[in-house]
Amino acid sequence: MGPVKEPNIAEQLLVSLGHVLQTLREADDTQALIDTTLAYLKNQFAEHYGLIWLGLYDRLDHRLVGKGGILPKGSTETLKQRFNLTSGDLLEQVVMQQRPVAVADMRQESRARNWQQIADRQGIQGTMIFPLTHRGLCLGVIMLGCKTWGTFPNTQEKAALVMVMGEVAAILERVETDWQKQQIKRPDQPLLRLTDRLRSLTHLGQRLEAAIEESHKFIGGSRTSVYWYEPKQRYFWRRVSNQNRNASLLDSQSANSGITVQEVTPFYQSLLNDQLVTINREYSSVRSDIGQRLLNLLRAKSLMIAPILYQRELMGFISVEGSENRNWQVEEQQYLKATAQLLALAAPLEEMETVMQQSQLDNGLITDISQSLYSKTDWRQTVTRTAELLSKRLKSDRLIVILHNPETDQYDICYQTHPRNRRPLNKQLPPLSQLDHQLVERQSETLTIENWEDDLRLTTWRPILMELGIKSSMICSTSPGQALEGVLVIGNETCRSWTNAEANLFQIASQQLGLILHQWQLQRQQQQSQSLQTNLQQAVERMQGFNRTDELEWFALNSLSKVTESPLALLLAWFPGDTTAQVIRPNDLMDKRFNIQTEPIEIESDPLIQEILAQPGLNHREIDQLPSRTREWFQLKLKGNQPEAGRIMAMALHSHSNMASPIGIVLVADIGNRHWSDRHQLAFETLSHQLAWCRRSIRLGRRFHEQHNQLAQLSWYKQRHIEAASQSLSSGIQRLLDMKPSQDRLAITRQQQILRQMQDALAPLEQMLEGEFWEFQFKSDPMPLIGLLRRTLDRVDRVVKARQLWMQVHHDGNPLVLGDAKKLEFILYEILCGACQRSAISSRVDIWCRQVDSSWIEVAITDSSDLDNQLIEAINHGHSWDNLNPSPMDQREGRHLMICKMLAQSMGADFSIFPLEDQRIMSRIILPIADSSR
Repeated sequence: MGPVKEPNIAEQLLVSLGHVLQTLREADDTQALIDTTLAYLKNQFAEHYGLIWLGLYDRLDHRLVGKGGILPKGSTETLKQRFNLTSGDLLEQVVMQQRPVAVADMRQESRARNWQQIADRQGIQGTMIFPLTHRGLCLGVIMLGCKTWGTFPNTQEKAALVMVMGEVAAILERVETDWQKQQIKRPDQPLLRLTDRLRSLTHLGQRLEAAIEESHKFIGGSRTSVYWYEPKQRYFWRRVSNQNRNASLLDSQSANSGITVQEVTPFYQSLLNDQLVTINREYSSVRSDIGQRLLNLLRAKSLMIAPILYQRELMGFISVEGSENRNWQVEEQQYLKATAQLLALAAPLEEMETVMQQSQLDNGLITDISQSLYSKTDWRQTVTRTAELLSKRLKSDRLIVILHNPETDQYDICYQTHPRNRRPLNKQLPPLSQLDHQLVERQSETLTIENWEDDLRLTTWRPILMELGIKSSMICSTSPGQALEGVLVIGNETCRSWTNAEANLFQIASQQLGLILHQWQLQRQQQQSQSLQTNLQQAVERMQGFNRTDELEWFALNSLSKVTESPLALLLAWFPGDTTAQVIRPNDLMDKRFNIQTEPIEIESDPLIQEILAQPGLNHREIDQLPSRTREWFQLKLKGNQPEAGRIMAMALHSHSNMASPIGIVLVADIGNRHWSDRHQLAFETLSHQLAWCRRSIRLGRRFHEQHNQLAQLSWYKQRHIEAASQSLSSGIQRLLDMKPSQDRLAITRQQQILRQMQDALAPLEQMLEGEFWEFQFKSDPMPLIGLLRRTLDRVDRVVKARQLWMQVHHDGNPLVLGDAKKLEFILYEILCGACQRSAISSRVDIWCRQVDSSWIEVAITDSSDLDNQLIEAINHGHSWDNLNPSPMDQREGRHLMICKMLAQSMGADFSIFPLEDQRIMSRIILPIADSSR
């Protein structure tokens, strides 16, 4: 065999590394692991590095705990001390970033803090710090330092260190995990043991003591206690503790030594919400100042408290108090919460007999209330009886029955009780905010307020009730879950809590009382409806009897104010064709809170008028949201520095929805958040329509009366004028006829011929004067169409020549037509004359005669004139628009053409006008053809 080769340094390093890794894997505890690691480091690096140090990281206290090492000189006890980590120092950087750090001269490194001093004393310069990491978790550090500047481990040494440190970190992490598993508390077995003990005990005190004993065993702590809650005085007193009662910090026999709710209100709210409360130096689940106050009251440095709640009623709490700062484990919190729930189940059994007796008394009370509700006594006596029974049972200082008025959104005091030396509530309660209104309306349970000073609900009622001395209240709707009709309120002059039984009793009594109040409300509404119906009927009847619009308007506005129960009724009045509206307001409705200007208002420029006209039916507006232009004439006077709130209800005056134009706007207004009921709105609409109809009727009646008088006078004048002319002509003709004949026979003959023609012309006039004094007499005689047209053309010849018109008649024959010859001649003359007058000078007018069928013939007159489309529409389809509106029928041409149409229809003919595609106008009259056998 050859000689054995000596291993080199690298091989020795690998062999040593293998041995140490094997030893590390076989280490059975942390100390053996640390000793093995330090031995390896000393063996491999002590020759070149005078400083070797191993420290483990304490995450809870954020520090490095020294486990030993070597120093160039002096004792190594320094290496076993604890080094606190602070923000910015070198060791914290290594721990947080988990990366090695090299320092050329440790003596000059200010961030090293304590290690700078050690390096200065030991003469350490070049230093390298390695983190012990595993799975992103830093478990400690290893530090190597030498006396030469800038000396660090080489690559091989670093590789060996990395392998050793990785193995050490992995084993440390496994050991720590195993230790943590061993430290985890399992609450299931202690809870089962506590359940068995509670089941075997009969008294509540024994059960509380058993719960405290088991809790103290499982959780530890300095003291474990149960505090009981006294709802009437609103304080907690310590009922049971695991320490000597004589040495207790809170005397259970004295209310003054308890924890008052007023001192720790947020803590009390957390208990009511079934929340576990944990407090220590770094953390508090309640407000920090409240947490510190609890620590001071209980003389502890850490607290864990679980509420004892039964059916949402707070009975007390169980607390674990620590004399040192402590973080409570999740398992400990779960155990304490479960223990509190077990006590909540056990506590009611102690008072079961008392609860049953009280339940029987409450049932008797409800029976008494029900009997009084269904008795035949007056509803006020029933409410009084119910209030007395309820106040006595709940020991309340005040009881208030409130009715909600949906129209004004105010709350009227229906009934109340109060101490003799206290003043009653003498005013309405203001409207609730939308959120508070929904809270009271939709709350399915009684709303309890233990201290008005700490409770921010019902903010509009809060100052009023507190002013009466009320500090706590129970509030319940008389119809939960439905539209708010009434509210029952009881109040105490001291802060207190109520049990679930009391809250349930109060809710049942509120609902029972709501029945009688609802019945009374229905009766009152029925009476109001009957009264309103009577007033409405009387108002409508009286409005029909007025002949003057000013009297009608004043009466209507007074009636509107009365039936809608509004302090202001106003009318903006106009008629079609007007550009301004008159502001009409009776003097007896001059409410001083309203500032109304009576100058005329421009209809087109006022936004409120235009909005109401654009929206049919009722319109509701907030006064403070009216446009600025409208507020120039309509506003509320200031209340302080702000305008008072108010609402208006308005409607345009229409007598017909389709035909009639609006002739005004009527509105009523009230102060506050007024909401008019359905019956008020119906009455408002009815009177508004009646006012519109009556105003129009009076105006139309006056107009028709004036027109009738004018036409009667004109007819009388024409009649008498024609009579005078007829008499004069007849007399002259008669004298001429009676004269002796002249010598000139030709002159005499011609004179006689003219006189006979004049006599023939006067003959129809005499017939008209005798037979058609006030009504028409229609004849139905056959006549040649061409002759009728010739006579018409003779009459219109003067107009044709004056306008230099070219006129032509187109016809295929000369049929006989039926009708009154004179009237048809006048009709054709009126139509043809109008066409000629409308036509341009030197234009053309054609007359077309065309037989439609065997019974009818059409005479159409075409001209190149321009005619109003509204006039054409009115003649063809009838006069269907508003009689008060200006229309083409009021003009001479339209009126005459409409008369022609009506006369033609009276004789069995028809007349119409059409625009043609070539921009001409065709006036067509359809005439009946006479029977050829006649």
